[in-house]
Amino acid sequence: MLLLCGDTLNCPKMRVENPSKVLFLHTFLLCFAKTTTVRLLSIPEGQHTILTCPGHAPDDSAPLEWRDGTGRVIATKHGQTADVPREYEHKYSLLLNGSLFIKYLQLSDSGEFRCGAQLVAEVEVLTGQDYVVDVGRTLTLPCRVTEKQKQKWMFRKSKQFERTPIYIKHKNGTLSKEIADPQNRYSHTSDNALHISNLQPEDAGEYWCNGKKAAVLTVRTEKPDFTNQTADMADDTDTEADVPEEDDSEHESVSRYVTEASKESQGEAQLDSPAETGEIHYASLGRQNWRERPRSQGESHHVIYSTVAGGGGEAFRANLYS
Repeated sequence: MLLLCGDTLNCPKMRVENPSKVLFLHTFLLCFAKTTTVRLLSIPEGQHTILTCPGHAPDDSAPLEWRDGTGRVIATKHGQTADVPREYEHKYSLLLNGSLFIKYLQLSDSGEFRCGAQLVAEVEVLTGQDYVVDVGRTLTLPCRVTEKQKQKWMFRKSKQFERTPIYIKHKNGTLSKEIADPQNRYSHTSDNALHISNLQPEDAGEYWCNGKKAAVLTVRTEKPDFTNQTADMADDTDTEADVPEEDDSEHESVSRYVTEASKESQGEAQLDSPAETGEIHYASLGRQNWRERPRSQGESHHVIYSTVAGGGGEAFRANLYS
């Protein structure tokens, strides 16, 4: 059992190298304690985050339970006592107000997190430096270059544009926002990380921190439509003019099957003469390129007969015309 610690700076169970980051996150996220909106978070791997359980106060004695996207219980709280399963202690801790602290995010940490029955957040862990993030999400960009004297975040749409400042932290410690932000979507933390909430298409571009590129962001306005992709592939099917005559064997595999009626009473297939009228079915096993076959003249054409046995014991006669 773990005793909850109200002072994140001195809590021995946190095991965080830089506790000042946790203190800021704890204070920053208290502002969201009363919200019930599901938070859509996109965070690079290796970072930390805190998820607040809405409506749960530090002195709340009601039991509290956190679950991940697989439904596993990863933390519980009863009064002033918290329990984090031993196998998860390296990943999760609980704060006094019931917030879940997630350490050193990895790709496997992506997914939903619930406090009780309520969906609190959907976390997307980003890898690399080129990020594709859906519109409306909240993005965290850490600064990987530390400058004690002066810190600066800058942005440019592409290489054709000049960099423009977003935030500047001056030598005296004061922080100034250099961009127009009427909706207050940009924020800056004490560890010099940049947070952008409610991502919009105009946020796409390059982000630089202290002279080093931190991220290249693409804001996706629509999720991939695999149905349209399939239709596009179908439209790209080779036509008669696209495929030379000698390449037929590489682009198509079409067989015509003639099936005859079977005896229902005995469950046996009755094979009639191939000259009788039958029902023709076409099965395409490759790319479709429908060309009219030259009609056979006279008695000189060849017909090959083969028998195909089905899984239920029925027998079919296939006429392959050459």
